Amino acid sequence: MSIGIDEHKPKGFVVTQLFKERRGAVTLLLWVMFFMNLLDLYFLNSWLPTVMNDDGIPLRTAIVITTLFQIGAAPSALEAKA
Repeated sequence: MSIGIDEHKPKGFVVTQLFKERRGAVTLLLWVMFFMNLLDLYFLNSWLPTVMNDDGIPLRTAIVITTLFQIGAAPSALEAKA
């Protein structure tokens, strides 16, 4: 004898489910938030050596620091997944 709850699996494309039942505004805000986060990382990686060089750090050192920023992100992402 099996006791369980009947699950209702909605039919249709998954993305459309994100906008049903008054979830549209929150879905759009989450998408904008993630897009802005990626845009922020892009500008940080692109402009960090220039900003550091303007503050007096030699360009070679600024490039190494920016590279280490990326290299440090990889183990961090792997650790967060574990």
